[in-house]
Amino acid sequence: MADLLEGMKTLNTIVSTLQNSDEPPSSVLLKQLLTFDHENGLFPDLTSKLAFFAKHVDMRAAKATG
Repeated sequence: MADLLEGMKTLNTIVSTLQNSDEPPSSVLLKQLLTFDHENGLFPDLTSKLAFFAKHVDMRAAKATG
């Protein structure tokens, strides 16, 4: 579970970083994939879900038990 959450954090960071790049993507599909759903894109904004898990899940125990 810990690895899954780390992966979700990484994906969220990638989308946020690429949204703020100087040059917008040339492909319409790529632009939709790199835009959060609440901004008419296709990628779900995981920020609130990640914050919930960070608050309610003991990550050390999750990493230890797998």
